[in-house]
Parts: sequence; C-alpha cells; structure tokens
Amino acid sequence: MLTPLERVELAFLGEPDRVPVFPLLGGALRRLVGMTWRDILTKADPDFMAEIEIQAQKIFGFDVVMAAPLSLSDALRPAIENTRSRSNAKIQVFQETVLKSPRKFLP
Repeated sequence: MLTPLERVELAFLGEPDRVPVFPLLGGALRRLVGMTWRDILTKADPDFMAEIEIQAQKIFGFDVVMAAPLSLSDALRPAIENTRSRSNAKIQVFQETVLKSPRKFLP
C-alpha cells in the first residue's frame, strides 16, 4: 500500500494505484475545533489552519493537505482598506457639501 506522498508522486508520473484524494474542506474544518465561520474568516492564523488540516488528514486519511498561507482577513485587508478609503472620501464630500448647505439639495 502506498503512502499519500508516494501516491501523489506517482500520480505526477501517471502511475498511481488510485487517484489521490484532495478534499477542499475549508470552513468545514471549523466543526472539528468548534469555531464559527466568523472566527475562521477573521481570527484563524495560518499555522492554526494548517494544524487543523493535518488533524483532519489523520482522521479521514486523504492524500493531500492544503492550507492557505494567509488568513482570509489578511488576504482581503488591502481591498477592505481601499474600500474604506473611498468611503471616507465620499463621506467627507457629503459632509462638506450636503450637510453644510442642505437647502441646495432640497426640491
């Protein structure tokens, strides 16, 4: 019987004993550790996510383990900051125009 690593290596050569199993568990792993979706998306660090992937592999016996190098919140931070920046600019324009001279905008 092949180890998962041997199976994946042989798959690249076109000679595996079966197709390697590579489940995309993602947030489903949160149930193993009792976390909410919010925790997974905002608080889970990469080392912790890798550890629960490894634990899931030990439980279910699949062939490939994959964990993202960044938490989703880290990966999305630039987009969030960009959106915040644009929103703040719009709020500032609103405050400088509409709130200072509301009668100009009334019918």
